[in-house]
Amino acid sequence: FVSNCDVLIDVNYKSVYEYHIKNNNDLTLICSMIHQSVPYGVCETEEDGKLIELLEKPEIDYLVNVGTYLINNQCIELIPDDQFFDVTDLISLLKKEKMQVGVYPISQESWIDIGQMKEYKELIKGY
Repeated sequence: FVSNCDVLIDVNYKSVYEYHIKNNNDLTLICSMIHQSVPYGVCETEEDGKLIELLEKPEIDYLVNVGTYLINNQCIELIPDDQFFDVTDLISLLKKEKMQVGVYPISQESWIDIGQMKEYKELIKGY
């Protein structure tokens, strides 16, 4: 397991591991569904500025990476020595090499990114 230092998640790591093994994943991302509401009308336009569509206060769902991964040893060996290599670079390399990358979903309430000041302040308010 590898995790960003500014993320706290509430997950059953045994379940993540079992999912990883069952699906023959080389790397498993833990991800969460988030819901975004835009409080304005959103305009989709052509290059010349002509309106294609006006979406009034759209709501969008995204599956987002929470910054925690289960990575097989052979994937770690693909990381080049002595150079910056982000986990997204590793994921791109694994996909290019046709290796198995999976997603383990968790609820939006099961994680917090304390690298975001708003979330950090909400977390410490509870203590």
